[in-house]
Amino acid sequence: MSEGQGKWMIRKYESGGVIEKSKFWVPEQTKRRSPKMAASSNRKRDENEREAIKQLARLVNCNFHHGDLWLTLGYSDKGFKALCEKVNADGIADLDDIKKVADKELELFLRRMRREAQILGIEFKYIALTSNMDGKTGEIARPHHHIIMPRASYELCIKHWHYGNVDYQLLRDQDDYTPLATYLVKQVRRAANESRWKPSRNLKKPVITEEVTHNKGILHAPAGARVLDSGHYDEESGNHYIRYIPRPKAEKHGGHHDLPRLKVTSGTCV
Repeated sequence: MSEGQGKWMIRKYESGGVIEKSKFWVPEQTKRRSPKMAASSNRKRDENEREAIKQLARLVNCNFHHGDLWLTLGYSDKGFKALCEKVNADGIADLDDIKKVADKELELFLRRMRREAQILGIEFKYIALTSNMDGKTGEIARPHHHIIMPRASYELCIKHWHYGNVDYQLLRDQDDYTPLATYLVKQVRRAANESRWKPSRNLKKPVITEEVTHNKGILHAPAGARVLDSGHYDEESGNHYIRYIPRPKAEKHGGHHDLPRLKVTSGTCV
């Protein structure tokens, strides 16, 4: 591969305290595959899922932290029956139709939440998705909704969800929520051209920068950084991916004294 036929680029994502770098080759002329071929490729579907996980993790890392809520809105027998009656469905036979009405109920729920939060002067932001799969077995299950939102919104959820139970977990004290994003993305039976999740409009987004590089070699994290993931390095193309937590700035001036590890918080997003 000749440098005269293109260039290597490094794309950097800053999401809260998490840094990602991706190095890839950009040819001067790119021949696109037909949409039909791309859609039928198992490799392409796997790549799309990995990319979805990264995108969701960036949003969570930018906007939420330890103590915020991971909610699960469920449907009781009575609530599920009411949901099915909206599409004249019996049981979970008509999966796509039931998911559509479940998505609609989720949208209405979020709208009620947003309206009351505005009245109370509470910040309301969220990432929400609908699942009809069992997260452990992958089998078809009764629809339910996962929502990540600020902790102060929990009482409003109890008030405004009319179809069943509201379970919650507090987000763990961790710098990178990629494991949570992986779990959520794998729960969604995604139809063609359908988004896996619904984000509120007031979410912060990762800071993305790009630069040209003449180094075809492997990417390295800065000294003292904690590497979370270092993907496969393709020697032929030079493609590589790395994700890491930078060393806290306070440690740079610690001298011979051991300073306590500082928790990296969000703040690099716009």
